[in-house]
Amino acid sequence: MASPLALQAQEPAKTPAANAAPAGKSADKPAVAKPDPAPQGKAAAAEPAKKEGDAPKKDDKKDEAKPAEPALHKVKRGEFELKVTLDGVFESAGQTPISLSPEAWSDLTIVSVVDHGTEVKKGDVLVKFETKDLAEQIADLEKSQPLAELNLKLARQELETLEKTTPLSLDSARRTKMETEQDFAYYEDTGRPMDEKDAHEDLKRIEQSLSYAQEELDQLEKMYQADELTEETEEIILKRARNDVAYYKWILEQTKARSERSLNTMIPREHAARQRGVKDAEIAWRVAEQSLPENLRKKRLEVEAQE
Repeated sequence: MASPLALQAQEPAKTPAANAAPAGKSADKPAVAKPDPAPQGKAAAAEPAKKEGDAPKKDDKKDEAKPAEPALHKVKRGEFELKVTLDGVFESAGQTPISLSPEAWSDLTIVSVVDHGTEVKKGDVLVKFETKDLAEQIADLEKSQPLAELNLKLARQELETLEKTTPLSLDSARRTKMETEQDFAYYEDTGRPMDEKDAHEDLKRIEQSLSYAQEELDQLEKMYQADELTEETEEIILKRARNDVAYYKWILEQTKARSERSLNTMIPREHAARQRGVKDAEIAWRVAEQSLPENLRKKRLEVEAQE
């Protein structure tokens, strides 16, 4: 920006007097030679003053060959300007930084902005942004608002349900763990020994029944051989006794097989299953103890975020 610089002119110099005053004139008052009028752009030649005592020149041609003296101008007191053009930056003594940091929508394009250093007043627009995308986003949000309200309502209902069921679920997991441990302890102390004893007792009872039937058959055969009974009655009784012995032999065989399987397979398998149940209940309890309160807290935060 051009900055006019005012420079003060000094005292004007006095105009030099002519070389000599003409004869008959007093030298106390200097004579000022005035320039003859001349065309623009050309300097007018001033006739030089003659000095006193100089001899008249005989040769006019020699006088004409001499260079012309410069015109004299009268100097006046005044000011003159010197204009200098420079490149620079003006900084205000008081500045107010302006910034925009949107939280929800950061994709903004500047359309126009006031120039730096522009004087503004309250209410003036400083920066204009392209809001087409923002307007579309707002329209989409308005369309999705009913769905958001419905989701919020459902989330509140789920939260209310979790508030009630979480303590119950925790208590249920705790009770399941405790009952499983109690059942396993009972099975180890009482249930398994009883199952093993039942298997042995079943086998023992069948063996005894077979033994009784065999003894009865042996006695009948001896008695019939000693007594004089009819052959038909003897055959009926002996046949019945022999069938009982055969039946108990078959029952004994089955009981032995079941007893061996119970003692060697089913009872150990039941023990292992109950042992796993105790571990599973322990894990379920630990998971419920950690996850259920966290799920409840998560649902609370989701509802707060949607509100």
